[in-house]
Amino acid sequence: MYHRVVANKVRSTFDQVSRGKWEPMLAGMAPRFSYRFYGEHALSGERHTLDGLRRWWERSVELFPQPTFAVQEVIVAGSPWATRIATRVRIGTTLVDGPSYENVFM
Repeated sequence: MYHRVVANKVRSTFDQVSRGKWEPMLAGMAPRFSYRFYGEHALSGERHTLDGLRRWWERSVELFPQPTFAVQEVIVAGSPWATRIATRVRIGTTLVDGPSYENVFM
């Protein structure tokens, strides 16, 4: 039951981000967290602070204005005090210089 509640919260948070409200994602983070975005590009790296994650979202919106997120899968593991979450999400947007962009990230 706990895992289902967490998965629904993750889906709801991505819905809010699609509406331009990424602050609820910050509010849902635990006091200690690790947020990894893999790859070698402007958004890759690991964040451990709310300030770092806030700056990551600000940069994301600069690069991908008005993104829409479609959550394809949410995996929740662990107990309430040691929860691990993995997602597979499709993003779509129109880039600042004009072309459309679609990708799947995990």
